[in-house]
Amino acid sequence: MSGDGTAYVFHDWELDRLTQKRGLIGASSDKDLADARLLGTDQGVPTLAQFLDAVNARVPVLIEIKSQPDYDVIRSCETVRADLKGYTGPIGVMSFDPRVPQWFAECAPDICRGLVGTDSLPNGFENVWRQPETLAQAQPDFLAIDRRDLARREAGEWREAGGPLLSWTIRTASDRKAAEPLAHALIAEGEALR
Repeated sequence: MSGDGTAYVFHDWELDRLTQKRGLIGASSDKDLADARLLGTDQGVPTLAQFLDAVNARVPVLIEIKSQPDYDVIRSCETVRADLKGYTGPIGVMSFDPRVPQWFAECAPDICRGLVGTDSLPNGFENVWRQPETLAQAQPDFLAIDRRDLARREAGEWREAGGPLLSWTIRTASDRKAAEPLAHALIAEGEALR
């Protein structure tokens, strides 16, 4: 989210790694972000609305809503839902923060929602996905689990109960080979896409 309350398609909290600009995306105005260029390109940082217009329902879209333990997720959820209004393509929303799928379950139950889980990546939400009370609260339609945690009992129980299980981030052929038998779908990048 920009400081002006617009949802952007951008991985990091800070602009520094991926653009020539510096600072937090949440402290940047929409004008600042319109002037930012992704490193090595002439492309700007797209808003979610611009991205959805470009995709135009041609492929499924999976949106991760970034969060931190003390982050105002309601504002992000409301903005994403507003951007999705009228979008006709297949869509899913997910987050490490169980408050996100919980919000969508309560306020936009027609939008597919997922809980992202890790025990291996320190992000403030590690181990949260394995708690039964978290799953009850979040009411996810699917889980997206760190590839390093796919062998955990809870991932197997979810899969065996018929729950859709995704895995991330699959970067190599060996990652793909290890994850394919344990997950229904893979979130991949780089070499693993070939």
